[in-house]
This record gives sequence, structure tokens and C-alpha cells, in this order.
Amino acid sequence: MTGLQGMGLPGMGLPAVGPGWSGSRGLGPEQGLRREEALERWWGEAAAAWLETKGAGSANTRRAYASAVEGFFESAGVRPWEVGGAQVIGWQQEMREAGLAESTVNLRLAAVSSFYEFCCYRFSVMDPATGREVVLAERNPVKRVERGKVSPYEKSTYLSAEEVRALLRSIRRDTVVGLRDYALVVAYLYTGRRSAEIRNLRWGEIRQEGGRWVYRWTGKGRKSRTDELPLPVYQAIAEYLAAAGRLEGMEEGDYVFVALDGEVAERLPRVREAVGREEAGPLSGSFVNRVVKKCARRAGLQWRSIHTHTLRHTAAMLRRELGADLQALQELLAHSSLAITQIYVQHTETRKDAMWAQVEALIGI
Repeated sequence: MTGLQGMGLPGMGLPAVGPGWSGSRGLGPEQGLRREEALERWWGEAAAAWLETKGAGSANTRRAYASAVEGFFESAGVRPWEVGGAQVIGWQQEMREAGLAESTVNLRLAAVSSFYEFCCYRFSVMDPATGREVVLAERNPVKRVERGKVSPYEKSTYLSAEEVRALLRSIRRDTVVGLRDYALVVAYLYTGRRSAEIRNLRWGEIRQEGGRWVYRWTGKGRKSRTDELPLPVYQAIAEYLAAAGRLEGMEEGDYVFVALDGEVAERLPRVREAVGREEAGPLSGSFVNRVVKKCARRAGLQWRSIHTHTLRHTAAMLRRELGADLQALQELLAHSSLAITQIYVQHTETRKDAMWAQVEALIGI
């Protein structure tokens, strides 16, 4: 069997497999059929349970995991209990020959590995021959395969000062939506924060301190830090909130950036419900990413390669061009070590060739 259609998870394409059944050798045809039926049911249940642990309810994430596992078993052409390192290496090479980026290859390998890990350690069944609880799988074949090395910043890009000016000019500031979008973009460009660190900003986290505005943000690992909020960012936020009629009534727990009238229908049901209550929920990451791309497209930029994180890269690299050292960038980006910042800069920064003119003179072109 090569599909999950009969296992309660249509379209995933996962073969039926199972643990070594005690006393399974020498089973007659009828016993063997019962064993296959049991294995089919177990692995269908395992696949469904595994997917439930992925994506925190995100249908897109779950589909990506399911698709990766389906693609692997279609390529392997064998039952999972027969899968070894050779099948995984073959699939890895197949994806590389198809032109997939190494990061994509690694993500798909990670999905298959995650499934096997779940079956090895988190999903067990009762062996009918012994009455004992046994794991569904005894090994993870993906662990035998070396994955390609990938830098998390190899595709990092940033906007030039001229492109930033074009981006900001493209945002209409005569509407409430435009003022909000402008405040969002300015906040990312000036602070260098990650998407969620601005999206989840609450009004009570902004305050005056010693004659300047500061804000408290929460990053990875739920770690919080208080930084200066550049004046242009505060001014853009205040202008947007005033135009929206929210500035005077803002409470400490209110999210600064929320969906506005006419946008609610595009959002998830739980967010639509929140907008209808006293407290509106924060914008989603995909929503903000669409805002950034929309602005970039209007500015005539290469919008397909521009996303929210591009603004973080831009915040760092514009400071780099102005002479900021690695330690200053580490502080800005809140990297855990200087080494991470160095890798970040190396992959984003264009290497300069200061000797090309001398080479030209030497060879006489």
C-alpha cells in the first residue's frame, strides 16, 4: 500500500508500516492480513496525531509537513519499515537535482525526521501477541543522513537609502490605513525589530523617560528589553492613532497596530471576533508582510523579494554604512553573540574590491 487514503488522512500519501510484531514470523495468510490491517490503522492514527502537534493550528504549516512526508514516500517507493539511509539520501539528491534550495531540502528532511521521531518516542501501541506496549518505530532513518550546511542569512537583502525613501513616499498618508502602514514601516526601519516584536506592541509599553520616548518589547524566548523609541516612530504612531480616533482612549493593554474597518474580513475568525470586542487583536505576521509587499510594489521595487524581515536587515545595514561597528549592531538586533552578528553582516554586506583600479592599470586595459 502506498497511500493514506484508507488510513484516515486523505492525500498525505504515507505507506502503512509498523513495529516488529512479536511472533510475526511464520504468520499464515489470514493472520498476516489482520496484522497489515492493524498496522495500517496504527500508522494512520500516528500520522494524524503527529500533524496535530504541528503548526499551532496553522493549516498551511500542517499541509507543508504533510506534503514533505508524502513527497518522501512517493520517492522512496517502499514501506517505512524498509526505509534506510539510502532512500533518504536518494530523495535528498533528487530534490537537489530538481533545483531546490538547500534550505528547502533541509526543511523537508526535518519534516520526515520529525515524523519518525514522533513514531519512535511519542506513539505506542499494544502488541497483541504479548500484551505489552511497544513503540511504533524503532529507528529514525533520517538521522543517518548528513544535511547540507546553510547559513540562515544567505538570502539576506536590504534596501538602500534611496529605496527606503521611495518606499516611504509610496505610502499614502491621507487615510487611516495609510497612516497605520506608514507607522508600521517606520517602526521596523528605525528599530530593527523582528515582525512580532512590533506587531505585538501594546500602548502601555510606550512611555516617556527622561525627556525621551522608550518602549518595552518582548523577543525570542519571551525575553523583554526596554529601548529608546526613535521620535519619528512615536510621532508616526501618534498620528495614526489620532486619525483612527483611538489616541485619547488608549488603555495600557491595547495593541497599537490592529486591523481597521474594511480589513477585518481578510483576517482569521478568532481575530475578527477580537476586533468586535473591546480589545482588538494584533495584526498577524502574514498581514504585515502583505502590507510591506504592497508598499514595495507601489514604490516600484522588487517587491517579491521584499518582506517584513527585509526592513530589519535594512535597519542594520544602513547603520553599518554610517560606520556602526559589529557590537553596536549586535545591541540593535539583540543577537545573543557577536559571532551571529558577524555572520549576519557578512551575508548581507556586499564585499568591496578596493584594488580593481590597480589591477586594471597593471594589465593595461
